[in-house]
Amino acid sequence: MKGIDFTNVKKHSFTLGILASSITGFLFTLIPIWQLAFIPGILGGILNSNQKKGTLSGMIGMPIAWSTSIIYYLLLNKTNILFDQLGVLILNQTGMGWLFIVVIILIGMIIGALGGMIGAGINILFLGNKKIKELDVESIEK
Repeated sequence: MKGIDFTNVKKHSFTLGILASSITGFLFTLIPIWQLAFIPGILGGILNSNQKKGTLSGMIGMPIAWSTSIIYYLLLNKTNILFDQLGVLILNQTGMGWLFIVVIILIGMIIGALGGMIGAGINILFLGNKKIKELDVESIEK
């Protein structure tokens, strides 16, 4: 029986971080506690051994999740009316609901970046770059 090949996991940790961050981010949008939005960014950051890649994976994954969630709610619940009414209330202009959607996605980027930075820091702190460089296929197979 052939074992699991871990070389591709190490090579594609950035895309796996984005994927994990976006999937868990979408699942956490179903829960009405917004403070949990940091957890998908942390998860995406933990999968990366580099601080920059961890931050970027959270920063890319969370807006994908929140954009998917917004599209889901716009199609099913017709929340575009609510965004337009909010635009009339705050900006005193009709048709400005898209601006609030952009602001929500930008807030998701910031929260995802902070979570990814925290997750990559946790990865570096507990695993360290030395242990990550030593981790290769031969040591896993033994």
